[in-house]
Amino acid sequence: MELPDGVTLPELDYLSIQNIRAFHFPGGKNVDDSKGLFNKDLTDGQLEKIFNAGLRDSMPFEKNGRSYYEKTFSYSGVGTSSAQKGSLPSTQITLVISKHGDVVTMYPV
Repeated sequence: MELPDGVTLPELDYLSIQNIRAFHFPGGKNVDDSKGLFNKDLTDGQLEKIFNAGLRDSMPFEKNGRSYYEKTFSYSGVGTSSAQKGSLPSTQITLVISKHGDVVTMYPV
């Protein structure tokens, strides 16, 4: 795993999981048509497995327009793209982290 210079190893903690569930799970309080959604029956342990796969993936993290770092990696069978993109079965996940090691979000694309 290679992180950008100065970025702390991210940790998928309780707050990160709750935020992902609020924004990227069916019925979440912040879900809208722009959000990719994980399957409703996905467990916290499965989210951890997806997160770890993202950290191990060879794709680099790149700085986005909001001063966070993100990467998109292959991972199928755990959700759908946003309604705006057709709610199709996703084949990739985007992981967004801060330089301080926070998981900002993670979602299917």
